[in-house]
Amino acid sequence: IPDEETQKIIIKKSHGSWHLDYHLPSGQPTTFIHPMYHFHHGGRKMYNHQDYGNIMIMDAPRVAHPPLDIVLSIDFVIANFLGDKWNLLMQDSAYTSLIKNAQDRWWRQYYLDIAAFWGHTVPVLPTSAASSLSARNILPSLI
Repeated sequence: IPDEETQKIIIKKSHGSWHLDYHLPSGQPTTFIHPMYHFHHGGRKMYNHQDYGNIMIMDAPRVAHPPLDIVLSIDFVIANFLGDKWNLLMQDSAYTSLIKNAQDRWWRQYYLDIAAFWGHTVPVLPTSAASSLSARNILPSLI
């Protein structure tokens, strides 16, 4: 038999929304960065909850993500939380050059190692426009 204090606990319904999305690129600019496949908490199912006491906060899983230095970290925050400003920054060649250099330093070997896991070799020649577009659909922050 529960004690008197335990009996006073009110059970409330809580909401959470973790989901894996497949986002088919439309060619139209979006407010926020949209990788082709992404896993996140929230979304439209969470918009109507004004009482944050009804939202279930859970430990987040460890979803693989490429390494980030300070430049890529700042770009990550801008791209994911200030999408309109990120779209403007992506039109600035000085900014994109800075990001591209950081991606070359930090991400090139990361992704080459992942590709090598499945026995893929990477051509030394520049990639085609089609393969570049395909890669950017999967990871839109690539420059």
